[in-house]
Amino acid sequence: MRPPAVTFKLPETDERLTNTMQLAYCIASLRAPQPFDDPLTQNWLQTTGTDTNEQGRLILIATEMIRAFKRDGLEDAKAVAEVACLAPVLEKDDFRHLLKELYLGVEQPSLLDIHQLRGLAQSIQGVNQGYLDTDDLVKVLDVMADPEVMEASMNLLHLIWTS
Repeated sequence: MRPPAVTFKLPETDERLTNTMQLAYCIASLRAPQPFDDPLTQNWLQTTGTDTNEQGRLILIATEMIRAFKRDGLEDAKAVAEVACLAPVLEKDDFRHLLKELYLGVEQPSLLDIHQLRGLAQSIQGVNQGYLDTDDLVKVLDVMADPEVMEASMNLLHLIWTS
C-alpha cells in the first residue's frame, strides 16, 4: 500500500470521524510501510497501531459504508465519490462487493449513470494488487463497448487506459 498523498487530522481513539476521506487516510496510514515524519502521526500510529479495537472500528465503518451503499441504492454523485475513495483501503471482499455494485450500475445502458462510471474508474485506478480478478476489466470493457454506453463513457475509458 502506498502512503497517503494528502494528510488529515487523525482522530483520538473512538472519536467521531469528520468525513470519508479522513477514514480512508486513517486506514491507509495504518497500512503504510514507511514511517511518517510528522510526530503527531507517529504518536497516533503508535497508539492506534497497537489498539486492535480501534483498528477494527475503522475497518468496520468502511465496511458498513459499502453495505449501506449497496443496501440503500445510493447512486448519486456524492455517494459514489464517498465509496470510491475507500476502494484503495478496503479489504478484498469489501472491494469486490463495491466493484460489483458499481459494475451493475453501469451494466444497464437504459439506466446509465455517469457517476457510477466515474466511481468504477476511480475504484479500478486505486485498487490494491491482487484485488481484481482476471475477467473484471473484460466485463467492464464489454459494457463500455456497448454503443449506448460508449458515447457517455469515452472519457472514463481514457482514464482507465492511462492509469
